[in-house]
Amino acid sequence: VTDDSLAGLSACLNLAHLDLAACRAITGTGLSSLCPLTSLSTFSLSHCSRLTDAGLLALPPLPSLSTLDLSHCPRLSDSSARSLGSLPRLSRLYLNGCRRLVEAAGLARCSSLSALDLSGCHGLEDAFTLHLGALKSLEDLILSGCAQVTDAGLSGFPFCSNLTSISLCHCFAVTDAGVERLRSLSALRHVGLWHCALVTDAGLDSLGAIKSLASIDLGGCKAVTDVGVERLSGLPSLARLGLNFCADVTDRGLGALARLVSLREVDLTGCVRVTDVGVGMLWGLGELRRLRLDGCWRVSAARVRALSRERGVKVAWGGLCFGS
Repeated sequence: VTDDSLAGLSACLNLAHLDLAACRAITGTGLSSLCPLTSLSTFSLSHCSRLTDAGLLALPPLPSLSTLDLSHCPRLSDSSARSLGSLPRLSRLYLNGCRRLVEAAGLARCSSLSALDLSGCHGLEDAFTLHLGALKSLEDLILSGCAQVTDAGLSGFPFCSNLTSISLCHCFAVTDAGVERLRSLSALRHVGLWHCALVTDAGLDSLGAIKSLASIDLGGCKAVTDVGVERLSGLPSLARLGLNFCADVTDRGLGALARLVSLREVDLTGCVRVTDVGVGMLWGLGELRRLRLDGCWRVSAARVRALSRERGVKVAWGGLCFGS
């Protein structure tokens, strides 16, 4: 697909969805020809490696465009973020893997954004998050792998009152102080902190105050212990919890999980101190459907089979899967 091919699409006035992912010959010349496509609502330019800031500037202000995928376009920078403010209905934006983004301050003009993926934007700095308060409709934010984002950068989060999901996985500089900034987000349903090694039990105390939480991923948070798990035991809607490779979680922590009556899925992969006693404490969780116990070598096959057979729980253990 080339720029000339895009010129031919200008006659497709009812076109609603256009996928040009990995069309590496596309430039701004081609994008400028899309002006007649006033019905276009979903557009993917993912992996278009020749697309530059100047090229994206040529994209017309398509009035119906709600979803735009610019992921892994290596030449796009902060200048591109500024040009996106001309799209009046843009609600879902994917910029994951755009490594030249640093502040992306121009995204503050995208006032209709409800979902924003910036995962793998390794150059993104704290300055970006200071503009989050302008995104009043933002519900879903992915910052996984933004290793330069620190606690200071999370200071804008309390202004995102509609935020329901936040992923900070592999944000290695985020600590308990950063997690505390999430405490006021009363609509928050999901938090991802996978491999945030500086998050400890104190951070879980902040999460335990967010009563709306339904899903928490703490995999690889090696400083988390039974004390932190106990601080989550008062979350009435918690349905999914990842504690994989939290090696200091023991049977005592599983006793706290037994109080989470909405729990449906638990990942305890690599929790080597968990035994049959702890797994037995989960027996009374009527909503439990999935349990991962790979690497929990102190848990017996007999206990796993009994939990699967008598409670109908799907259990992964020892490289095997028990239950339907």
